[in-house]
Amino acid sequence: MEIAMRKTPKLTATKIVRLTPEDSGYQHCIVRMNNHHIDSKRRDKNRFFRRDAVMIINPENRQKVLRYAMGQAAYTGMTKEAIGIDYDAMDSLGVRYGQDVHLVIRPASRL
Repeated sequence: MEIAMRKTPKLTATKIVRLTPEDSGYQHCIVRMNNHHIDSKRRDKNRFFRRDAVMIINPENRQKVLRYAMGQAAYTGMTKEAIGIDYDAMDSLGVRYGQDVHLVIRPASRL
């Protein structure tokens, strides 16, 4: 008997966009990504589900942050390879706005 494995969504971001003050801070803890990567209806298991926890990982220094996935809203510059994070996430990951980055976004595990 063969078990069908579902593909786990994974995104590699090469650009970061600064979130607005309305989206920033510990009270929100979100990451904005292009709507192409988000499934708000929870049907396409190859995409991230809206408001699900995701882990953002910087493979260069092994730093990680936990955020909740959201669509791009009205952000300019939010390409398929870009994500929007707040200052605290940027600082924790050791990256800077305007730099070329290599961040991996995947669903957070239960642990």
